[in-house]
Amino acid sequence: NPDPAYVEVNVTLTPEAKARAKSLTLLAYKKHLTLYVDGYQLSTAMVQSELGGQFSFVAPRALVIEWMSQFSREASATQPTM
Repeated sequence: NPDPAYVEVNVTLTPEAKARAKSLTLLAYKKHLTLYVDGYQLSTAMVQSELGGQFSFVAPRALVIEWMSQFSREASATQPTM
């Protein structure tokens, strides 16, 4: 991505999420579908095939940094302490 304000995000879905995504994309085939993450509208595209267990999208860098910070705090909170 040539714009430094945006980054590519790669996603791997759990088996349960993959099944939901497959169902959703089959229902929306040849229709427009909008991707939202945490309430942020990221993109709209016409569904050309079913969504698999992995996909990528482009998001604002500041938003991705916020997500990384959030996930880092959540991971730290679940780690056992000595």
